[in-house]
Amino acid sequence: MSILFNRKYVLITLAFAILLVVAGIVAPLNWDSGEYHYLSIKWYESYKLVPGLANLHGRYAFNPATFVLSAPYSFTDIFGQALYTLNYVIALMFYAFILKSIYLSKNTAMQIALFIAAIILLKVTLGNISSPSPDLLAAYMVFYCTYLILNGIINDTITPGYIVKLLVFISFAVTVKITTVLLGFSLFLLLHIALKKGYQFRQIFFASIPLILIIVPFLVRNVVMSGYLFYPVVGTNFFNLSYEVPPEVIRLDYVFCKFGPSQNGNPDYYLFQTLPILDRIKSWFTLYVSHHPTGLILTLLAFLSVIPWMLLLLKKRKRSCNLIFTLWIILYLSLIIWFVSSPEFRFGISYVASTIFVSVYYFSYKIRFSENIQKKLLFSFKVLLLPLTIHYLSFFHLHPASYRFMFQSVLIKPLKDYRYKHTPDFPFVLLRNGQKLYIPNDKEGFSCLNAEGPCMNWPYGKLKMRGEKIEDGFILETNEVEKNFPYVNILFKEK
Repeated sequence: MSILFNRKYVLITLAFAILLVVAGIVAPLNWDSGEYHYLSIKWYESYKLVPGLANLHGRYAFNPATFVLSAPYSFTDIFGQALYTLNYVIALMFYAFILKSIYLSKNTAMQIALFIAAIILLKVTLGNISSPSPDLLAAYMVFYCTYLILNGIINDTITPGYIVKLLVFISFAVTVKITTVLLGFSLFLLLHIALKKGYQFRQIFFASIPLILIIVPFLVRNVVMSGYLFYPVVGTNFFNLSYEVPPEVIRLDYVFCKFGPSQNGNPDYYLFQTLPILDRIKSWFTLYVSHHPTGLILTLLAFLSVIPWMLLLLKKRKRSCNLIFTLWIILYLSLIIWFVSSPEFRFGISYVASTIFVSVYYFSYKIRFSENIQKKLLFSFKVLLLPLTIHYLSFFHLHPASYRFMFQSVLIKPLKDYRYKHTPDFPFVLLRNGQKLYIPNDKEGFSCLNAEGPCMNWPYGKLKMRGEKIEDGFILETNEVEKNFPYVNILFKEK
């Protein structure tokens, strides 16, 4: 740890530390946290596992491991508010690891690639470090697995034990956020390396056991909460359970995830389900030019990384068997699938950062920097970090509408999301045994975030309890999803 505060590196360490500390004490900036992150954790903290919980709100069935891990450390009863410290601790550990790897590395290309990745990943870090959002850990897991595979290829250290470690991280990543499932493509690369090294099938089989031990409990939780193995993947309801969410519920989340990121303001889900993909890309491009220029630039850089790789292949005039090139192909394929499936930048930043990371490393390595350039490298990092630090600090200072606070107000505990409000006379209906089901009305200021009990975020239909207690779960007695969201089946009726 002392290397982080060595005189040569202390300014770089402090720049990152200041950004992480400031971002970590402000109120959560992720909009989805107020929509369902806090509520999901509250359910886990209060009731553990509730059958058919997704009938209350489909997004409870996203079931990220970060929510399960956050629940026992929320300490709501002690502090009077939930504390979401998991991402803060993870971010500090992750950047300590990245910076230490940069400082100790003798490989100039790796230093450059890691530094650029650390800068890119600030985009997902600073917006989620004070939130329980799974986006942060998902991005870190994809990048870390990429780093391990690249490092293993460079140093020829991919052994059965190394593969076991990778499988543990890859399988855990899938339980954090379903977008990380694209890491599964890297399993083919690991299998290829294992067979090439002459490892026996028995060794490979035992190496895959962690994958099963981690993934199976996650799938069981999915099935209990929604009836689906993977939510919101349509068609994964193999068990025909009584509390299974209606198809329209999962289709609604699918439509929101697929077509929402390309729209701004009042989204038109009717129109976007019928638009050709090129028109949706055009809409996404227009949105990101005006609202997310940095995300647009980074995404374009990741896609444009194909140019130097193709030029390299043309120059060699033969197919390359380079394992680093194969790793880049896997990441590039994942990048394309993310962009076509749900081009929300925070969902794909892990693949953007990893694609750029591998490309920068490989071509920086080919350059063979002189010793003079290597000596100036740390100075260049400091010069780049100064305006970046000022930019992010000014952002936190100049955007009080998102989080109203003064720094002295967070000396004891972090800020509470400004959307928490006292809302008396919250409308409700009665379920079995007098249990209240709260009904939100955003126009009137009634949000599920402020309900004192179970609350149906979106009007799916008439809900009923499966038993006498909340822990027994919920069933939708009447399905009114299509009535309230008429566009939900358009895409599926065409199929």
